[in-house]
Amino acid sequence: MDLKKIINENKKVSIGISIFVLMIISYTLFANSAYEVKVNGKVVGIVKNKVLLEDELNKMKKQVEEKVGIKIVDNNKLEFEKINASKDQLTSEKDMISILSNLLNYDVEGFAINIDGEEVVVLKDEETAQDVLEEVKKSYMIEGSKIKEATFKENVKVEKIKVPVNGLKEDHEAVEYILTGGIEEKIYKVQKGDTAWDIAIKLDMPLEEIEKANEDVNIERLKIGQEIKLNVPKTYVHVKTIELVSYEEDIDYNIEYEKSSALYEGDKKIKKEGIKGKKQIEAEVTSFNGKEESRTLLKESVISKPEKMIVITGTKKRVFNVASGNLYNPTRGTMTSRFGTRWGRRHTGIDIASKIGTPIKAAQGGKVVFSGWKGNYGKLVMLDHGNGYKTYYGHCSSLLVKKGDIVKRGQLIAKVGNTGRSTGPHVHFEVRKNNVPLNPLKYVKY
Repeated sequence: MDLKKIINENKKVSIGISIFVLMIISYTLFANSAYEVKVNGKVVGIVKNKVLLEDELNKMKKQVEEKVGIKIVDNNKLEFEKINASKDQLTSEKDMISILSNLLNYDVEGFAINIDGEEVVVLKDEETAQDVLEEVKKSYMIEGSKIKEATFKENVKVEKIKVPVNGLKEDHEAVEYILTGGIEEKIYKVQKGDTAWDIAIKLDMPLEEIEKANEDVNIERLKIGQEIKLNVPKTYVHVKTIELVSYEEDIDYNIEYEKSSALYEGDKKIKKEGIKGKKQIEAEVTSFNGKEESRTLLKESVISKPEKMIVITGTKKRVFNVASGNLYNPTRGTMTSRFGTRWGRRHTGIDIASKIGTPIKAAQGGKVVFSGWKGNYGKLVMLDHGNGYKTYYGHCSSLLVKKGDIVKRGQLIAKVGNTGRSTGPHVHFEVRKNNVPLNPLKYVKY
């Protein structure tokens, strides 16, 4: 056998053994026992000390519980598997806490306010949820009112559920959300002069909300009559309240009339002022979200009775003297057309030309029986002077008395105009007896 060959073979074996020994020594020196951290079956890191990590996680859970005030529910599957790992394979404790903070989901047992099948808000306990519902009801009640009943129109109930920690709402936030968190789509029709900015100011809503609701519309170029959508906040609930109310109400007095020949017909005089009575009312008022829907009378009692008013009415006949020559000239001006036949037609009065706006006065005291527009006369005043006598004042520009008024001789009743069938500013003046036209120049002078 070749000695040199044997020596070379032994050298190779010796080197191999040496390398193996060095590997064992290196592994012994640099590899240590550690724990593979798994969340829901997935490896997320390797730590040296699982006890320290568990302590840190418990502290984190405790801080969360202290913050929300209730015990959290840990549904995470967190596992530690013992392995050997080198130092450079280890995850620092700080990094591991950060990783787990993002991966671990802590739930809490909360109490959801469910409105018509929709979980609207979640509170930390049932008592807080019920308090929130009571606050919602109170928002539609007047302080100091006697509420017999307050209920929700919707199906409202409180249910125990599991939610993420950040799914809980504070009680004041929950009240506000129930009152205004809903969205109702309304349509607004653009009016003349409207811009998107004008609409936002008019409806007290952000311009961005209008843009968001109308992404397919160029709100910078709105047209009159164009319809745009508006997402308007609305309440999730309608609170029905039945309120017991008590209040005083007036009782109207009656009016008694007494006749007197000391007063002229149409004249009145109060002999005794009336006094309203008072009554106490007790009723039930039904409202939805503060708006009254109906009122039911429960009880009515008289506090004080009304006292009647006594009015004296005149029976004395008015007698006006419309004898020849004693009528007041109705206006200043020039007579341009006489009584009688004119242009082949009968002219039933006289025309007195004057400037528009010149005063027209009552030729004699009487009662206004017409004041308004009457065909060819235009604006016309008719006065009844008794004993069948009437006077007409036509083509006026403005009328200063109304039907039923009692006027005195010389009182301003209208102004000269050019209304109706007229050839220029003037007054058409007539005197009639029993509806038969008489020559006005027998009663006035021009």
